[in-house]
This record gives sequence, structure tokens and C-alpha cells, in this order.
Amino acid sequence: MMKGDEIPSSHHIARYCKPTDISPITQELMATAFYLRENIDEYLSTNWLEFFERSSTSDAIDDIRNIFIRKMRSIPAKAQFAVLNIEKMCTYVKTKYPDHRVLRVVHEPDETNGVLDESHCGIYDMKDDYRSIAELILQTIDELYPARG
Repeated sequence: MMKGDEIPSSHHIARYCKPTDISPITQELMATAFYLRENIDEYLSTNWLEFFERSSTSDAIDDIRNIFIRKMRSIPAKAQFAVLNIEKMCTYVKTKYPDHRVLRVVHEPDETNGVLDESHCGIYDMKDDYRSIAELILQTIDELYPARG
């Protein structure tokens, strides 16, 4: 798979969620975890789990943790990874969003702080109403994993 190719819809992605995306009252993940940075992001950054060809989701999350540790130097204690199935997420957004929005998940290898992240990918086509779409994406999370091992 090359940069710019769409990730197969049967595959899974993980979104790094900062501690500030967790409600201090309910301790639940909030839709802000899936917000774009205004006037900065063209897509929502995620990581492609099947890229690692591991036998379990938790093993692939370990691989992503290792990349994040190298990229970020340290990971906050309460940070999490939200795991999403691409087809489930895209179908839900298409069904629930008024214009029947079709999201795309595209392979976007990235280099940050000298660390190549070949599993990096992005969710496209949410820019014009990312807050509403983030609320829908939140409802499709399959699992949450601590970002620290």
C-alpha cells in the first residue's frame, strides 16, 4: 500500500486521545478527541492497525505505543487509543449525517521528530463540519486502550 491509497474498509484504525479529551466528570471520552485543529488539519490523524500484521489488536496497539513514545518522548498517563472499524464508522456517519457524508481513510505515512510512522493514516472529508461528524465517530468506538502500556 502506498501513500494516498485508501485503507480497506474491513480494517481498523486507532486515534490517539489526549487526557483533556476525557470528561473530568464522567471519565468518558468526549467527541473533542475527534476534532480537527481549526485551519490546520486537512484530515484527522489515526493509525492503521492491520499495517503491523499482528495476531491481536492489543499487539498492534503495542506497536503504535512504541511509535508514539519515540515521536512524543513521553505519553501522558491518562491518554488513550480509541479503536474504530473503518466500515462501521463510515457506514454510521453516512447513515446519520444529513448529507450522507462518505468519509475516506487514506494511508498518510508521516515523519515527526525524526520518527517515520508508516502506519499513519487520515480520515478525510469531515473538515467543513468536523464537530458534528466527531460526535458520530465517537459513537462507533469498538475499544479503548491506555496509551501507556
